[in-house]
Amino acid sequence: MKTLLTARLSLRPFTEDDADFIVKLLNTTPTGCATSATSRCEPAPMRVTRDARKAAAAARAFGFDRLALRRVVAISDPANAASARVLKAAGLHFERTRPATSTKAALDLYAVEAFPCT
Repeated sequence: MKTLLTARLSLRPFTEDDADFIVKLLNTTPTGCATSATSRCEPAPMRVTRDARKAAAAARAFGFDRLALRRVVAISDPANAASARVLKAAGLHFERTRPATSTKAALDLYAVEAFPCT
């Protein structure tokens, strides 16, 4: 895939070097959050989960239908069970865990094939 550039955006294939940034991004409290009685900002779980499932399903469909990808992969923090459930709901299956190193966090790899072998 080529890198696509606009004035405000650069789209390029992910590399393993992007993994730590993506894990931090995916595990940050969303901006749309519910305020509790203590005025602490907390994610609204039902909406966040529903939106995450829709986004994962849309990304999978876009990859297969529009980009004609043969395989879609996703990474998740192994401690984030909610992310694992979202990925599984989108049809991805767990493949392996990349162990943590002194410079990189552990990551779970999920994937789905466009045309799985029978």
